[in-house]
Amino acid sequence: YGGNHGLEMTGEGWRYLHPAAARSRPAIRRIAGLLDRRLAPIGGVGVEDKGATLSVHFRKAKKKDIALTLETVEDTIEPFRKAKRVRTTSGKKVVEVRPAARWDKGAALLWLREHVRKGLDTEVFPVFIGDDVTDESAFTAIEKTGLGLKVGNDGKKTAARYRLSGIPDVRRLLKTLSAGQWEPIIRPENYSGFTPVSTSRN
Repeated sequence: YGGNHGLEMTGEGWRYLHPAAARSRPAIRRIAGLLDRRLAPIGGVGVEDKGATLSVHFRKAKKKDIALTLETVEDTIEPFRKAKRVRTTSGKKVVEVRPAARWDKGAALLWLREHVRKGLDTEVFPVFIGDDVTDESAFTAIEKTGLGLKVGNDGKKTAARYRLSGIPDVRRLLKTLSAGQWEPIIRPENYSGFTPVSTSRN
């Protein structure tokens, strides 16, 4: 299992926490407290302290309040960013505060692949499924050595090789793989649930 963009990962008999996540924890806790208070008057905005990272969700905020929300977030985070304690990224109606480290889902996926490969006599072929802009680093990392699958068609450029139309197709794929049927991975061009990215862009 991996969480917080791969800053935290666990498996059978092992656990990984990126060193930067431990160092930045006091700063993220402080930022969470400040944002809780400063964003409280704005409806539809939520601050989620995930431990290693922090997310500010504004999906439910009124359109007129979005600019104020982003300005408040930036003003609050800027001193910590200048001190190189945290960095920020943006997703779908969310601002994420992360440790100031060169680490993303792509770096985490490559680390995990090497960790799993230790002691094996074969290569590891990663499959990554995602629907967010933050998933693009993982698609890029395994562009030539794995299979990236983008869920949905938002018309935006992606490094994934194929698209899945939605959650039902993801469930169908996982059910197929869990039954030991590996055809979608071995010959993805023949799997009816995949749409090649080159023909699915708007």
